[in-house]
Amino acid sequence: MPTIIVPSRFPDIFESCRASAAQFAPTQEKILVRDGHDIIDPSGWTTIQAPDGPFIYSRNVNLGINQTKDSVLLMNDDCQFVSTGTVEALEKILDTHADIGILSPRIDGGVGNAAQENVHQPVLYTEQRLAFVCVLIRRKLFEEVGLLDERFVGYGWEDDDYCRRVRDAGYKLACTANAVVKHGHEKDRWSA
Repeated sequence: MPTIIVPSRFPDIFESCRASAAQFAPTQEKILVRDGHDIIDPSGWTTIQAPDGPFIYSRNVNLGINQTKDSVLLMNDDCQFVSTGTVEALEKILDTHADIGILSPRIDGGVGNAAQENVHQPVLYTEQRLAFVCVLIRRKLFEEVGLLDERFVGYGWEDDDYCRRVRDAGYKLACTANAVVKHGHEKDRWSA
């Protein structure tokens, strides 16, 4: 069963993600990679403290990945589940499509990727990189391709790089309409 990994710094933004996971994915293993010290350790989650210094999304995600033995569902802290069975639906597709390395649910909210926002098929293969708003990554990729590149400081481009590396290793990127998550937060600022 995949482990949910959420990097976050902002308690108010993370709370919506945490609440949706509690409601719609209560049995999943969950890891919060906390930047700063403002978020109180959430019940039912493993909390990993990110090092002090500048925010590095890829480093924080890698800290979470290194604590798991399964596939991982990377979620931004401004992403929420909207129904039960999302993780299971994604996992079922990976189980039946050995060629898929990274799978995205349909994202309700802007991500800059038409495939992720407008997918209507059970499986839609795409050559376009997947924004790591919410993606399920097959576990064996971390051994075959490696972790996310920590030279990308801040947030951005590590998903482009990782998608390219996954395709170069012979795996495909895909989206599905069989699972949907909401992306976005009512406040006008970027998360994490």
